[in-house]
Amino acid sequence: MSRSVFSLFFVLLLGFAVSAYAEDLYVVDVRTDSITTIDTADHPDPASKRHLAGTKTLLTSADVFGLCVYNNELFATNDHGHHALLVFDVTATGNVDPKRKITSLTYPHGVAVSGDEVFVGDTIGGKGQIKVFNIDDSGDVGPKRTISCDFGDVSLGEVWTLAISGSELFVSDGTKICIFDKTASLNVRPKRVIEHKTTAFTGAYGLAVEGDVVYVSDSRNRIMTFPISTNGAIDPTATISGGSTGLNSPYGLAVKNGYIYASQYGSGKINAYKTTDNLDVEPQWTYTSGDFSSPFSLAMESGGYVRPSDH
Repeated sequence: MSRSVFSLFFVLLLGFAVSAYAEDLYVVDVRTDSITTIDTADHPDPASKRHLAGTKTLLTSADVFGLCVYNNELFATNDHGHHALLVFDVTATGNVDPKRKITSLTYPHGVAVSGDEVFVGDTIGGKGQIKVFNIDDSGDVGPKRTISCDFGDVSLGEVWTLAISGSELFVSDGTKICIFDKTASLNVRPKRVIEHKTTAFTGAYGLAVEGDVVYVSDSRNRIMTFPISTNGAIDPTATISGGSTGLNSPYGLAVKNGYIYASQYGSGKINAYKTTDNLDVEPQWTYTSGDFSSPFSLAMESGGYVRPSDH
């Protein structure tokens, strides 16, 4: 093989590797009422690819929490300001109207999408519910079904984060992770509950499920992993925690392609770790941007395929 042909082959191979693993990361900033899109391959100071903000977006009142990206649509919740689920094209930027919005919610936080259904964590009178809508619903519409859990020995408090893996729905109310069948309806007991055996979850707002692992982050400045089959109070299989980690209120998690992305609400950064990391480890790299100073929720493309970045 000639040197020029080999060089061309190497360039093409390198380009394929970058396109296969560099992706868009969507970042909610609750203080600036915005959603910023960055390229995961662009660090430590990424240029914003898109920045969604302004009065038309309804991302206002410092109350944007839930975030999900699915099949080229961006789903975001606004709890106190508009009590709504807002839907945009993933390419939306600037001060633009949502393409759809569901306004029949009380205090919505977490959001997840599977197939043709949208799951929204809502809280009424301190009790959490998951309201399920058709993916194309819009306006003041009621849910097609509601999942609640209110029993003497287990109940849902304020629902913060949702995740879906296969046929199961994972729900964090800040103190525990409850797992339901995603087809569940009415008042049902969770099929499993994940709790920390030694040091209870506090402000467990970060939740992600990838493969057979559940990732949880909380206000104790730690990222923990549990087997997806966990049921009960156990110690995590790994815990990223300590001064070297740079964790500072890691309220948002996204996990993909062997990396954990964790927002640092307290320091304004996003840290990246390997999914194999454990204990007091430095992040692999960090992201900082003038477009987010208090990052909260994070999201990456889902829906059965990878959406490559433009790099």
